[in-house]
Amino acid sequence: MSVAVLLVAGLSVLMVKAVERVGAMPDPATSAPPYTPSEEPSGVYLDDLTTGDCANGLYRDEDTITDVTVVVCTGPHEGEFLARVVLPNGRWMGESASERMTDSLCERYAGTLIRSGTTAGESVTALNFYPTKEGWPDDRSGLCFAVHKRDDGTKLAAPIRR
Repeated sequence: MSVAVLLVAGLSVLMVKAVERVGAMPDPATSAPPYTPSEEPSGVYLDDLTTGDCANGLYRDEDTITDVTVVVCTGPHEGEFLARVVLPNGRWMGESASERMTDSLCERYAGTLIRSGTTAGESVTALNFYPTKEGWPDDRSGLCFAVHKRDDGTKLAAPIRR
């Protein structure tokens, strides 16, 4: 009998704690909406890009790029983010192997989109960012972008055809 009373009392405490926690959750009407591209360019970490984001800042003279400026895909942009691929866990494989594996995985997941071009009929090619020794093994992500096929700074003017 005392076990049942303790069990009921314990459940009551858990229910009160659950109600307190639910009450402390942010109100969906007032919390910030998820990230969506807007007319205004915004700096976004590469880790926060989502498929279909269009970006500028891919061709900077830096050894490591950690962020880009996200812009609308119907305006001029250097590239469109197509996929994030994860290389297998393990010891650092070397820069050339990391690059080859990223290229292979990007081709598998985004190759069809690369070959389809943009909705404006522009030809595109792949630009892939691969993991580095400095980030390994915590960051094993390769990033797959579509960029204009011309290698003269020409920007895309439309999203990738899907």
